[in-house]
Amino acid sequence: MMLEEHEVREATTLLNSGLPRSDGDPACDISTDRTAPLAEFTVGEAVDATGFGPYQQWLTLYVGCAWMSDALEMMLLSFLGPAVRCEWNLTAADEALVTTVVFLGMLIGANLWGWLADVKGRRMGFLVPGLVSCAAGIASALAPNFETLLLCRAVVGLGLGGVPVAFNLFLEFIPSDGRGHYLVLFESFWSLGAVLEAGLAWATMQPLGWRWLVGLSAVPLLMLMLFFPLLPESPHYLVVSGRLDEAEAVLQKMARFNGVALPPGKLVQSKGLPQKLPDSGLPTQPAQAMPNRDSSAIGMLRQMLHPSMRRTTLLLWLIFFSVACSYYGVVLLSTEIHVSDKEGSVCTPGGKAALDDRDYADVMVTTLAELPGLLVAAVLVERIGRIRSMAYPSIVCGMCMLLLMLGPGDLIETGLLFGSRASVMTVFTVIYIYAPEVAPTSVRGFSVGVANGMARIGGMIAPLLAVTLVERGGLRGAELAFLCLSLTTALAAMLLPIETRGRALMDRVGVQTETIEDAEEGGRGRQEVEMADVRRDSASHAAALAPSYAPTSPAPPRPLTACVPSTSFPILEVPNDGDTITSNQV
Repeated sequence: MMLEEHEVREATTLLNSGLPRSDGDPACDISTDRTAPLAEFTVGEAVDATGFGPYQQWLTLYVGCAWMSDALEMMLLSFLGPAVRCEWNLTAADEALVTTVVFLGMLIGANLWGWLADVKGRRMGFLVPGLVSCAAGIASALAPNFETLLLCRAVVGLGLGGVPVAFNLFLEFIPSDGRGHYLVLFESFWSLGAVLEAGLAWATMQPLGWRWLVGLSAVPLLMLMLFFPLLPESPHYLVVSGRLDEAEAVLQKMARFNGVALPPGKLVQSKGLPQKLPDSGLPTQPAQAMPNRDSSAIGMLRQMLHPSMRRTTLLLWLIFFSVACSYYGVVLLSTEIHVSDKEGSVCTPGGKAALDDRDYADVMVTTLAELPGLLVAAVLVERIGRIRSMAYPSIVCGMCMLLLMLGPGDLIETGLLFGSRASVMTVFTVIYIYAPEVAPTSVRGFSVGVANGMARIGGMIAPLLAVTLVERGGLRGAELAFLCLSLTTALAAMLLPIETRGRALMDRVGVQTETIEDAEEGGRGRQEVEMADVRRDSASHAAALAPSYAPTSPAPPRPLTACVPSTSFPILEVPNDGDTITSNQV
């Protein structure tokens, strides 16, 4: 049966008359836009809605202890090197090798565990390296000779390369509002670990020896492994992997803990890429992994060097390298300067490092400098943004190094080391906030892992400057190198193209958002601007779902709907002149 155009128009008029449903459903209202999509929300909106409550506080404590364990193992290096050198009569190059092998292991582990976290999940990327570090740390305390110790410390470094996964996991559970402050709170566990290690060294090195210090430094990580079953999987990772039901279950649990409700509607991967057309009878697209999910290392690297990310990625690599070399250089200098100032041998007749209580006290003071560094980061990161919060303290660190080159007295020297340690800690804190924020979820673990690998290369070079060069009388040369590195960090930070303050996390490469200052809000307002490829993705997706009977028309159709008793029908577009429509289509 074929219907003429005027019959279709009459049917349209009748159906648009707004007849109420026989069951009294209030949804049957001609004032309601029946073409509006069903309520839906993204994982970012859900996390923002739950806020920072008891669930995040518990997660901060647990994952923060992993960050603290990393600091314990890293700060251990400044005490372990001089101790084993004296016990086994090693050279300065051998002492530097104790630190270098740890960073070599971290270089490999950072890429390996970051890839594992993106492919198998954040929990797996957290568990495996944690077990590796814990076992190798305990084995280090039992090492019978220098070669075995080197092997054990290299394996410890391999496991420590996965610690940034913990940071990524925490990041993906916290709201975007005030995110910088929460991440600085998380970073405070690193400083807590650094101060704790300095205190442990002061209390154990002289009476008990380095083996007790190494063993005790592995205990916190062992405790974390016992409570691992309580650790949740990241909802961002679950959504990107297409596991929406599991992601929603995690979000519901988080909302219950915080005493709030999730946004109304259904969890979707992205509002820009519709999952289906409800009640349309058209083919639907099931939940699946987001586009660009090439799980190979080469594929992920290609995404990181996508034109929209290339400049940011390369600058991040440079910043991680330079700031890590500066940070660990300052840490090692804090010990080496005091050892090199001793007259005669750097070892005591009993085969221990020539460090007394005053030296340990000075090391403790410079370690405490990390706390004001964190406070500065907390103040600056949300006020002036991530980029300037990295650039300005880098300049301050360079100035401290410049003044150190003038050879001041002991008191001023300690104060300058304090200032350089505080400022470089500020930069290190902010770069670990910025790197996962700017990376998309689909490659966040691998991206931060590769950048962290660059930091480990810087860490491997640090002992060559702060230990080997200083032992050969090149203290001023080492300080000049750290001055140049600090200025390099400042310049690279100012060249970063994306400011992440107030910016939502990306889930995939190609959905690039930029923060734009709103002049009407005095520079505080922000709006999210999606790149052109998002519109192209949405358009192509909609075209793929378009009904085969949709007639072509130079003007876009105006959708109409109406309600009739117990049934709701979409109104068809009136065909062009000369076209007909069948009763089946009506």
